[in-house]
Amino acid sequence: MILPGDVLLKRSNRSIHNIGISLFQSFGKGPSQIVHAALAVSGQSVIEMDGRTFARNELDEFDEVHDVFRCQISRIAQGATEVALMIEKGDLACRFKGDGMKIGYRSAISPSLIRSVRRRKNLGSETLDTLFSDGGSSYFCSEFVVLCYQIAIEQNAILGDLRTKAIAKTFNLDSASYLPSYLWQVLHQSPHFQKIGTVQAGEQIA
Repeated sequence: MILPGDVLLKRSNRSIHNIGISLFQSFGKGPSQIVHAALAVSGQSVIEMDGRTFARNELDEFDEVHDVFRCQISRIAQGATEVALMIEKGDLACRFKGDGMKIGYRSAISPSLIRSVRRRKNLGSETLDTLFSDGGSSYFCSEFVVLCYQIAIEQNAILGDLRTKAIAKTFNLDSASYLPSYLWQVLHQSPHFQKIGTVQAGEQIA
């Protein structure tokens, strides 16, 4: 059921951590019970900021429930997958200091994400620049997923794909503006994404 490029949005499992994210998101937009986002890179694995660090995880290792959204432009979905895989390999790790890749997890209640609940910023400079600028970097889970799609859209636009102009409107804000609940709402309303079902431990349940 799951294909590379699919966006997986996790429903709260009622843990203390998930309840805290839900409460925080209740001040924003979208269903607050959606507490996490990941990007599928195969039928059973995702790349994500998993609450500790940047990681590739197998869906059947965790008994979690996800809503699955699929990009209707396969070239963009493939591009987002390739961005995530390049970051995993370190090919886009120029921004991350130290030995190897130092991409980090940012809490949902970090100052920039608190501001994003109240004020969503329009996307200004080219997204790829954020991965090649100086200094360290950290992302919240949904911020990372959106960043992969924004880079894929920009790169396809450079190649002359005219469809990118329309889908770019789906992700026209700064990546930090997309908390999991808001990302769910954006994808649900976008004509370029389709909710294809709900999975638990990677198996379809709805």
